[in-house]
Parts: sequence; C-alpha cells; structure tokens
Amino acid sequence: PKIEARVQQMLRSGFMDEVRQLVKEGFADWPPMQSVGYKECQMHLRGQLSEDKLAPLIVEKTAQLSKKQRTWFKRDPEIH
Repeated sequence: PKIEARVQQMLRSGFMDEVRQLVKEGFADWPPMQSVGYKECQMHLRGQLSEDKLAPLIVEKTAQLSKKQRTWFKRDPEIH
C-alpha cells in the first residue's frame, strides 16, 4: 500500500536522524513531536519499541489517522 511505501521511504531518507536531532535539541516534549511517526520514533529511541516493529506501527497509526480524517471530511458537505 501507499502508506507502507511512504513510511519505508521516510525511514530510508533519514527520518530517524531528524527525530534524534530534534530530541537532542530539546524538542522531545514539543506537541508536534507527539504526532504520528515522531511519537513512534521517540519510543524506539527510548528503547520502548524494537526496530522491527517501528515501521509497522507507524503504518498502522497513519492508516488510523487517515480513516479518521476521511470520516471527518465526509461529514462536511461543503468539502469536496
């Protein structure tokens, strides 16, 4: 699926390094760092999530968010 491919591409392109650097700079508690992907990467950096479970969890959380967004948009007839 597209979400899985995108997550893999992000991880190959240095997403974990980006998160690591933001944490190093003191942004670990910054609200955007609790968003999908960033939160899971922080869990991995803290040893709470193994590397083999990182990508599948990001994919799962992204798919859940996407479903919530689609449901929300369907409720507003002015959004096309």
